[in-house]
Amino acid sequence: MSKPTTNREAYDAVMAKYTPSELARLLGLTRQAVNNWGRVIPERYVLQVSIVTGIPAEDILPELARQVRGYVKHLRDTEKKSA
Repeated sequence: MSKPTTNREAYDAVMAKYTPSELARLLGLTRQAVNNWGRVIPERYVLQVSIVTGIPAEDILPELARQVRGYVKHLRDTEKKSA
């Protein structure tokens, strides 16, 4: 499976709202750490960035959202089978 990549439009929207320094401060990171992301928001920060910016996580990283939906479906199916 390929590594999920950030939706470019969502990334641009995040960076239009906040400078790397502002985003870093809000996330408790250094500016350098945010700059090192390039144009891909790491998976582990997607929910935090979503909360801070108001941009839905599934817009920021669509592949991650698909994975989560698949996992939730699997859990529900497993629960139904054991009931």
